This record gives sequence, structure tokens and C-alpha cells, in this order.
Amino acid sequence: MVRVYVAEAGSSPVRINIVSPGPTRTEMRARAAPEEDPMTIKAPDAVAPLFVKLAAPECTLQGQWIDADEWLSGKFKL
Repeated sequence: MVRVYVAEAGSSPVRINIVSPGPTRTEMRARAAPEEDPMTIKAPDAVAPLFVKLAAPECTLQGQWIDADEWLSGKFKL
């Protein structure tokens, strides 16, 4: 899907990437899985810096699917 968005953007200066945040401690997840211990799941602010890095002018990444857990573990570098 991200590659379709990139193709549609053409020569636009907009960079398009998709982030898969994985399990994240949110109200919606708590409602969907009330038996789950929320303290075993990463908080949204753990993933937020990834979005900041992707939005930075010096980031040239385009058309990527990024697994937030891989980024947090250092397996995926920007």
C-alpha cells in the first residue's frame, strides 16, 4: 500500500512511509484485551520519537514499512 501512495505522490516533496507500532498501551487496546497487563506493553511515547525522526527535513526515507519494535531494538536504522 505504501508503494501505491508513493507512486501517486509522484514528484511531490511529501515523503510517505508506514509505521507498524505493534502492541501499544492505549485505551482502545485496554478495551479490546482487558485481561492483558498494560504494563507489559510499550507506551505510545516510546514510539513517538520515530514519527519525529521521519518528519525531520534530513530524513530521506521513502516508501518504507517500518516495524516500530525493530526500530526500538536497533534492528531498523533511519
